[in-house]
Amino acid sequence: MSNDKVSKVLNALIQTCRDGEEGFRTCAEQMEKPELQQVCRDRAQSCAAAVQELQELVRAQGGDPEDSTSFAGTLHRRWVDLKAKLMDRTDETVLNECERGEDVA
Repeated sequence: MSNDKVSKVLNALIQTCRDGEEGFRTCAEQMEKPELQQVCRDRAQSCAAAVQELQELVRAQGGDPEDSTSFAGTLHRRWVDLKAKLMDRTDETVLNECERGEDVA
């Protein structure tokens, strides 16, 4: 596989990890229980660390690393925000949406 193809695959993974990072941050903001907020923040931090590692791999391939989220990820986060405002926001509903976002990724 060429360096260009490797970089494209790595950049797609970067976007997926960035989506996860932002998704977990959004869920943490919606949670009521501090321990669940912390779990989401920890997962967001794990995703951020993965992004950094993947970006270094892209640079090592001579590529330009991605630094944005995907349109689908952004759309899902807006859906989580909207759903939390329109429905009874409970930690369970937020966790369900968080899980759904992970399943789609």
